[in-house]
Amino acid sequence: MLEQAIKKQLIDHFKMLDKTITLRAYKAEHPSYKDLTSLLREVTDLSDRISFVEVEGQKDEIRFDILLEEKETGIIFRAIPSGHEFSTLILAILNASGKGKMPDAQISEKIRNLKGPINLTSYISLSCEVCPDVVQNLNQMALLNEHFTHTIVDGALCPEEVSQMEIHGVPAIFNVLHLGLKIPRL
Repeated sequence: MLEQAIKKQLIDHFKMLDKTITLRAYKAEHPSYKDLTSLLREVTDLSDRISFVEVEGQKDEIRFDILLEEKETGIIFRAIPSGHEFSTLILAILNASGKGKMPDAQISEKIRNLKGPINLTSYISLSCEVCPDVVQNLNQMALLNEHFTHTIVDGALCPEEVSQMEIHGVPAIFNVLHLGLKIPRL
């Protein structure tokens, strides 16, 4: 549950939104799915410009993405963005709508000119203090380049995957195409 002071701040920030944002969750039987949907519903209740929708998904995988005006932004969460990563969710919403802080024009142009597809996955921990900066920068890149996707994975929600990938520290970033995997843009 979000504290009242945080809700008030978010309501003020979300007043700037002039485009619709959708938080699209993929239904799952994961034990933490209810926590995810509870958080997302709580955020969407703070603005009439933000909506929440559930669609069919993997049975055991937590996942949601952010849509702008019903179009995919390339930002995918396989996490419940709480702790340090809660600000990542809020900035992703603001940045997607054009109301957050983005890189300067020169850097933005370089990002737009990157040849894709580029599908990065960052493995994080909600207690990591460095992870939000890395994740937020990668999210900005996804917003600036339509051939770029960024998936944020909370390693605590997928310990088998972390073990299989032999991840021993976070943030750990992988280019999915180089791993021979594909994450489709739905």
